[in-house]
Amino acid sequence: MSEKPPDMTVSHVLDRNKLPDMAVSHVLDRNKPPYMAVSHVLDRSSKPSFLETVPLELFDHILKYLGISEKKAIRLLNRFILLRFRSSERWHFKIWKLGTISAEQLGLFASQVYTVLGLEISCELTGESSLVDESLVNLVRSHSDLSSIKIRKSSCTNRSLEVLLAHASIVSINLDHSSITGDNLNPEMYYSSRPESISLAGCLDLSGRDLVSVLGMEPNRLKCLNLSHTSLQLDQPLASHVSFPSLEELNLNSCVLLTEQSFICLLSRVGSRLRSLKLAGYSNLTDVGVEAILDKTSETLIHLDISETPVTLGLEVSRSFLQLKTLSLRDCKSLSEVGFPKFLNKTGGNLRHLDVGATQLTFSELRLLTVNLPLERLNLEFCLELRDRGFFSLLNKTSGGRLKSLDTSCTKITLSEVGDLTANLANLEELRMMMCKTLEEDGLVAILNKTGPKLRILNLNWTNVIFTGVTSLTATFPLLEEIDLGESRVFESSLLGLFLKAQRSLKRLKLRSTFVNLGQISLFSRAPLEELDLTKCEELWENGLMDMLNKTSNTLRILNLASTKITLSETYNLSSASLPNLEEINLINCKHLSTQGLIALLGKTGDKLKLLNLAHTNITVPQISEIIGIYPHLQNYIYT
Repeated sequence: MSEKPPDMTVSHVLDRNKLPDMAVSHVLDRNKPPYMAVSHVLDRSSKPSFLETVPLELFDHILKYLGISEKKAIRLLNRFILLRFRSSERWHFKIWKLGTISAEQLGLFASQVYTVLGLEISCELTGESSLVDESLVNLVRSHSDLSSIKIRKSSCTNRSLEVLLAHASIVSINLDHSSITGDNLNPEMYYSSRPESISLAGCLDLSGRDLVSVLGMEPNRLKCLNLSHTSLQLDQPLASHVSFPSLEELNLNSCVLLTEQSFICLLSRVGSRLRSLKLAGYSNLTDVGVEAILDKTSETLIHLDISETPVTLGLEVSRSFLQLKTLSLRDCKSLSEVGFPKFLNKTGGNLRHLDVGATQLTFSELRLLTVNLPLERLNLEFCLELRDRGFFSLLNKTSGGRLKSLDTSCTKITLSEVGDLTANLANLEELRMMMCKTLEEDGLVAILNKTGPKLRILNLNWTNVIFTGVTSLTATFPLLEEIDLGESRVFESSLLGLFLKAQRSLKRLKLRSTFVNLGQISLFSRAPLEELDLTKCEELWENGLMDMLNKTSNTLRILNLASTKITLSETYNLSSASLPNLEEINLINCKHLSTQGLIALLGKTGDKLKLLNLAHTNITVPQISEIIGIYPHLQNYIYT
């Protein structure tokens, strides 16, 4: 047996003269852990167990047949197994995550790194198709244990795919946005491997006929198949041997060339384990296709996305989705008022997430809905025909007070008839009503009083609410983390009551283009703010800002003062080193900045500051040079 070459350290591999900057975000066991005797763990007075007597060589041989997930799971069985892992040659595996890299650099990486169990290129593998294919072939041949590969974008072709499909240990293949066509694949090469996950999303030249035939050969263990945004056609009948008995997730989003008949044929070859089906943007889907989905997956399907399709849901079948938890009908413009509630009846009252955003529904026929919906998330944004009556009727159909997220952004609801609302909103965590220009304040306050103490996010961006009736707000918000009142007409005196009910938990306060000046809020602020957005707040006071910064000093990460009249001349009022965690300062279009005030502010920050935006300010190039001279670590982080 040939002697194993020494493990290479990260510094050996990432030679700046040979390879690009590569972020190794997940490297397992960079150095071999010291061997620990079993006597440190087990009581030797007891009878040795079977695991204790298995030779390490046999244990190492067993590990050859385990995938990544199995190896992670088995290490958690007990401490003895963990130590056996650490004593095994098979313990030395690494999963590499790289950024943009060229084909030549990948070839160098493959030859210099001893162990590669998984590889992820999060940006792009650059180079001509022939060079990219050659580098991937060398990688596969050099690393027999390679079990997963994920490349976001490349020009690799069928050659790379064939080599990966022939690789015995491969479990997951992700070659999105590549030049793969899937035609003329050699089926003989596929017999040696049985991958569980294949993703070829965005491969615009992929027609898929030969690919589907090869992947569907028996036996196969494919669980996840993603062919979204491809030219998938399947214009000829599938061979009789094609089947996917283990498939659990199928993604055919935006496969606009696939006929509905071909889709139904493909669906008929799927086994009884399908749990997730994504068909968003599949413009050929009609109610006939939905009926086929019901017939095939009624007992197993959990997630169904048929957004942006011409379905009406006027189904005639009697089957129901017994397990369906997530349903997306977003932008289905042809949904009928009668068909929608009848379809919801087929979910059996188990639905948790419902997205009907950007539809034309008014929910006028919800009397046909015979089941209550234990929804946790409800998305109604851009439902331009939605009015109060339909909105409250739908909310009243939610049961058990489970609703956690509600989005009615860009609708015309007024909440004037809030007395008709009987739904329990005590567990609501997220409430988004952006650009609801017709909201009435009394109705909003009544809704907030119904939400209970679990609310975390309140987004009223671009509304006309001014909170003059905030004294009627009886609810408290001990967990509220985000308030967004940007582009609204709110004044500080009105906002103060809401702020006081949430200040101990508030992390993000967004007050863009409001009339606040921080003269009063800063006096009461105890909020652990991480983000403060005061863009275009023309009434902002210098002293109020400094008081607020002093009281949020240890937590603030993002400060946005763009297009304000702030000068920073009062920065001397800040306590020393008061902003140690500040990462971003946005001063775009601040025409009145004082250079000395800016320098003083930067002196209060720590070494975490990574962005200082001074575009369209009165700070000149010589003054920026002066700032860099005082704080040289900011040289690469100043934008002008």
